[in-house]
Amino acid sequence: MKVLVLSVTAGYGHNIAAQAVMKQFDKKGIECSMVDTIKYASPVAATALDKGYLAIGKAVPKANNTIYKTAMKSLQEENRSDQAKVYGRLFGNKIKELVTEYKPDAIVCTHFFASLILTYLKRKGKLDPSIYLVGINTDYDMHPFWEDTEMDNIVIPDKKMKFKLLKRGIPWDNILPIGIPISERFSIHNDKQEAKAKLGFNETPLVIIMGGSMGFGKVVKRLLQLDTCPVDFQIATICGNNETLEKRVRNISTKKKVHVYGFVNNVDEFMDAADCIVTKPGGLTSSECLAKNVPMIISDCIPGVEYANRAFLVNQGAAAYTSEHFQLDEAVYDILMDEDFRENMMHIQRTIAKPHAAKELCEIVEREVLKKRIEKNNV
Repeated sequence: MKVLVLSVTAGYGHNIAAQAVMKQFDKKGIECSMVDTIKYASPVAATALDKGYLAIGKAVPKANNTIYKTAMKSLQEENRSDQAKVYGRLFGNKIKELVTEYKPDAIVCTHFFASLILTYLKRKGKLDPSIYLVGINTDYDMHPFWEDTEMDNIVIPDKKMKFKLLKRGIPWDNILPIGIPISERFSIHNDKQEAKAKLGFNETPLVIIMGGSMGFGKVVKRLLQLDTCPVDFQIATICGNNETLEKRVRNISTKKKVHVYGFVNNVDEFMDAADCIVTKPGGLTSSECLAKNVPMIISDCIPGVEYANRAFLVNQGAAAYTSEHFQLDEAVYDILMDEDFRENMMHIQRTIAKPHAAKELCEIVEREVLKKRIEKNNV
């Protein structure tokens, strides 16, 4: 059995989900390869998309919201553009060459871009119908472009999204509400005090501020807000790849002990040590927090789908959201000092968390590939 994983580098989460799935296939001894779809189809387009995504995210984040809203609004238009046709015509030939050369039994897509191209090839009869196609929606809402795809199945974070999808005419029989695939490291729960000691923290409560791989958000403002909170705790600020932010944070004078980091590859260990995490609601980060069962405060969002992620998590009670009426220092105070508030949030997180989604997806792929083989042999 051979599996091809098609990812996209726009943002960090799509690759993380792809790597989580790859690891599970590798554990099963299943041959698997990952390809950056856009980079393979057009290196020039990949560079432009990657730089554009980062630039918009940092400089004009509201543009993301405009793009997302425009895409959602287009669902109501009778003559809306078929995105599978748009992307398929541009990049279909290159991806067809890849599939023909690799000869996979299944293709896993962690971004709608790859799924749209495969849908175009499928409609044109240029894709072997015995190949099992599955897409992974890496947010707590479904981007409208997924509705132009024709995958065998689409993975979503939780069954509580069912009515939302039914309203949009998406057939539930094609949906797998098994959760966003994350690294199996987040399914392991280590002792909090031991985790703190391993990372060099003292035993007082630890509040972590995370801004994703880009170091997004008003991190300095949030840090200064927390420094005024009349509770004894330490702060760890993870700035990602944002070197400018890291330098700014290191130069701030604070009353509380503040630990400053750039990009880290052991977020799971930091979550073990954390008593509370302040973060933006990226789909992967949110799923990792849920799996680690860490009280979560959402203080900043990249406009667009992260607004939908925030709405889902806050409405379920799995996270708190700060605003002018409920500021960050108040939220942290409540989580650290109000046991009922904290425990209720953690209880709800446990009902939503899907720490073994990657493993479950691999088992489904194995089963569906076998079904396809049987059907092919019976024709």
